[in-house]
Amino acid sequence: MNLLTICIALVSVSYSLGCQCSNDLRLTFSGLQVACYASEQSYSLATAPDVKLPTADISAMYTLVMRDVDAPGGNWLNWLKGNIPGDSLLYGPSGGVDIGGFSYMKPSPPTPNQFETLIYKQPSTSTPFVSTSSRLSFDLDSFVAANGLGGVIASHCFVVYP
Repeated sequence: MNLLTICIALVSVSYSLGCQCSNDLRLTFSGLQVACYASEQSYSLATAPDVKLPTADISAMYTLVMRDVDAPGGNWLNWLKGNIPGDSLLYGPSGGVDIGGFSYMKPSPPTPNQFETLIYKQPSTSTPFVSTSSRLSFDLDSFVAANGLGGVIASHCFVVYP
């Protein structure tokens, strides 16, 4: 058993994660790369992360959703960003525009919560987004359907402790 397996087992024992990690999506907060299924203190996540996806298509555009899936009252939207050029996901820093005024909001849960970052490939090179009205109880399925985003192409999950 290697160190990574032990760390993942420890996180799973202390907190059962329902979200998934896929396709090597990388989040780096002020130089701190947060591993999938890692646990972090909220103070270390104060600024928006650099987001990289080594499998990004440089000719495509992408949408990013970061949400707290354990928030009281339902999903809490921490960040909604669209029209992210594939080359910026591939090489960084992350480009794109915040959608509907939902710029990055630092995770600050009152108890340990799991945060999920999802990447969707957009159906065209630039999309005028149908946004959401609230961070609280963010309806991901409705947002995805309204914007024709299709399935998740990459995801990242981590736990934030107060």
